Amino acid sequence: MGEKKKSAKTSTTSDSGGGDAVSWVVRPSPVHGRGVFAARKIRVEEVVHVAPVLLFSDEEYDHLAETLLVDYVFEWHEGGVALALGVGGLFNHDPSANLRYELCGDDDPSKPAHVYIAEREIKKGEELTINYGDEYAEWHGWI
Repeated sequence: MGEKKKSAKTSTTSDSGGGDAVSWVVRPSPVHGRGVFAARKIRVEEVVHVAPVLLFSDEEYDHLAETLLVDYVFEWHEGGVALALGVGGLFNHDPSANLRYELCGDDDPSKPAHVYIAEREIKKGEELTINYGDEYAEWHGWI
């Protein structure tokens, strides 16, 4: 991870290691609660964030489902669910998302992560979003 800067209103970081080239900022979102926004122009295919994840079994998920964490976990391709750390849990849903996430860690189970990559050029100030998928959107009544 890169440098971190904090203020009373926002928290920023740079995943690219670009020093002053901070790529995102967390602030209130018109979509839902908090969101992640581009702090500068982001290029197509640029890695915006790498979020380590905590993995939970299906049995552990049954307990998580009774907490607010149920809205912050993702199905994991090897079974169970994953909780993305960093700002991975703060990207809001958009069916036309400007980021995609890829699951990684197959070759090293001690380092599972989500990698968030720009699907298109993103303008400074634009909210960074991912598509949670139709099943999740239906569960919430969004579609």
